Amino acid sequence: MLVLVHIFLTGKTVPFRDLGKPNYMAVDGNRIYIADGAAVSIYSLTDFTPIKKFGREGDGPQEFKRRITFMDAQGDLLYLISPGKGSFFTKDGTFKNEFRTLSPDMKVKPLGEGFAGGRMVNENNVLYISIGIYDAGLKQIKGLHKQAMEVQVGGKGTKVFAHVLPFHVSGDLLFIVGGEDFVIEVLDKTGNKQCTITYDYKRLKVTDADKDRVMDFLKTNPETAPYLEMLKPIIFPDYFPAVQNYYIADGKVYVFTYKRDEGKSEYFIFDTKGKFVKRSVIPYAFISPVDEYPAAIKDGKLYQLIENEETEGWDLHINEI
Repeated sequence: MLVLVHIFLTGKTVPFRDLGKPNYMAVDGNRIYIADGAAVSIYSLTDFTPIKKFGREGDGPQEFKRRITFMDAQGDLLYLISPGKGSFFTKDGTFKNEFRTLSPDMKVKPLGEGFAGGRMVNENNVLYISIGIYDAGLKQIKGLHKQAMEVQVGGKGTKVFAHVLPFHVSGDLLFIVGGEDFVIEVLDKTGNKQCTITYDYKRLKVTDADKDRVMDFLKTNPETAPYLEMLKPIIFPDYFPAVQNYYIADGKVYVFTYKRDEGKSEYFIFDTKGKFVKRSVIPYAFISPVDEYPAAIKDGKLYQLIENEETEGWDLHINEI
């Protein structure tokens, strides 16, 4: 792979020409991990040269169904989630072990001696995402939060910009955001609240132009266009949620909002005890009106893979945060 590095005013840009459709990335002290479908590529974070590539589509060890949906490199091991199982590898890509989840949609992340997990449940013909604490054998110990999914069957429609309780784990802490306000609950490994990260934030109004952009995307995107009639009615809120996305890294919580201006997004930094650190803006790119490109934060830098339509490849953008 030929890697060339260019420096721009917005930071460093590194072209990657051997990626197909990357959907997740993680960064540790000296390596970057990129999930591309059912494979993982490891690169040096010093000179961005390739180190190893592993994984393929399948159901056996070191194989993943369809694609990898989550990746974490915070601890001593690389942890991956794919439909139906979780897998552990060493940081150099050597397979360690794997386990089966309770359902293909279930996402579990190591927490203490067990896991934090989220899975879909059906109650009275309403689909929810339910978050709970599980033991090492994936027996639920404690239910924590539940929220209706964006897409409901039976002609009930699709809610746009609706959170489905995204959760993160960092060490022995569990972070959960749900609802529309600027609120992130911080729990310990037993599910007891430690603090709440909150900010007095004025939510942005969803405009007609915002709605038009979403509808244009749904009509033209190959993954949604064939099913648009099944997704209807498309339900828009009056206001965007306060939190668009968030990352846990370097002992801090980085919270991104929907406020954007000339390619830059607003973000807030807090410590893990909820203390406000600062507010700023940074270049942050979106695939569509509802999804951002794969990104990770490490050592005060934002890493984001962005598709380059001119070269038909991908560029890794690195900016100080």
